[in-house]
Amino acid sequence: MPRLHNPAPRIAGLVSGVKLAINAVEGHRKLARLLGISHQAIGQWDRVPAERLIEIEILTGVERERLRPDLFLGFKRETKNAGQP
Repeated sequence: MPRLHNPAPRIAGLVSGVKLAINAVEGHRKLARLLGISHQAIGQWDRVPAERLIEIEILTGVERERLRPDLFLGFKRETKNAGQP
């Protein structure tokens, strides 16, 4: 069976957002349990699904820009003390 072309751009050297999320909760089975899905479903992800991005950010503490940098190109998160002397 031929491989389908994946239109998502790959940025060399970046750690997958899926791996970041899995490592943050210490395992893909635990992440699956927290999300209420099967661990096999997570195994099929090549990137964090956009519809799960905020939920995974909340559960793992990994910022959404790190989970899916392709969606946040040029985005800069403001710090709490921005603009204060």
